Amino acid sequence: MQKNRKYIGIIFERGIMQESSIARRSLDPSFVIVAIALAAGMILTIISWLQLCSVECAEGHKYRLFGFPFEVAGATFFITAGTVHFLSRHNSQLIFLTSLMIAGALGAELEFILMQKYKIGAWCPVCLGIASTIAIAALALGIEYAMHFINVLKQGDKGEVMRIQWRGISTAIVFFMGLLMAFVGTTKFNPLQAAEDTLKQNIAFGNQKSNVDIYIFTDWKCPACRAIEPELEKLVGKVGDKAKIHFIDLAVHPETMNFTPYNLSFMINNKPNYFKLRRMLEAISLKTGAPSQELIEGEMRKLGEKYVELNYADVDIGNKYFKKLEKQYNVNKTPTLVIVNADAKKGKKLTGGSEITEANVLKSITLLQKQ
Repeated sequence: MQKNRKYIGIIFERGIMQESSIARRSLDPSFVIVAIALAAGMILTIISWLQLCSVECAEGHKYRLFGFPFEVAGATFFITAGTVHFLSRHNSQLIFLTSLMIAGALGAELEFILMQKYKIGAWCPVCLGIASTIAIAALALGIEYAMHFINVLKQGDKGEVMRIQWRGISTAIVFFMGLLMAFVGTTKFNPLQAAEDTLKQNIAFGNQKSNVDIYIFTDWKCPACRAIEPELEKLVGKVGDKAKIHFIDLAVHPETMNFTPYNLSFMINNKPNYFKLRRMLEAISLKTGAPSQELIEGEMRKLGEKYVELNYADVDIGNKYFKKLEKQYNVNKTPTLVIVNADAKKGKKLTGGSEITEANVLKSITLLQKQ
């Protein structure tokens, strides 16, 4: 009975000591300062995310870190670091992990500050505030580390000295890793290029993972293009599993520009029934060179389809993308079919109904896939 009471007493005493240790850690100045700094950094990140900042911040929003907005990376960091820091009350090993995370963030913030100085040419108050919160947290942990190191030196514990030195070196390495990753991963975001990339993906048919692209250049008023339309539809069915296929409007006749907004809409919003709508648009092109939206909507209703109007910006991006491809592949007549392997930078151009045949296309795809 007395033995059991002794064990209970020991367990109770350890529990009190553990609770006392947690309480001391929670009241420790460095713990409190780091907690406040991380909370402040999160608040400033939210302000930046909502773009409740000055004009100087606008240019900074054009940059990305490994493709993600800085606010996404910042929110992820502050939530993760804050959670680890809170849990460090119960686990002393997490204090070191918190230090590593803040060291890496401090290195990244140094690169962001240099970027504002030498690339952007303007100081963002919110961004500098976020950097300051991380610097304050790093300073608090650095002072705690230095005081602990001095105490261990006085005690003469060589093993503990080596362990603390290793932690200091590791923290310095992580700092420089953060600096390097921010330097390598920071790029300027081009909204026009992003919109073009999205459009290119949305209007593509066939195998999206293929390294071979087929660009079919046609004109809605071109008799030769009309003549091969049935063959193009069959061809897409034959090679769709081997390549990405793009239908490009090349305005040899000015009237084609009037059909492009509808053609783009069909490729984006009515892809499963695109060829049915393409045949419809071809039939309309025989009757008029300037189809009205009412005419398009009426004909689509007969086919059980609904027209979704694109905004001007999307149509403009589509026209510019088509023009870019026209110049890139030096296409000046229709129908023309360009088959390319972008990775190998090799391609094949087929022009006219005599060259655009299933055999020629399949042969070209096979050769380019081997590049």
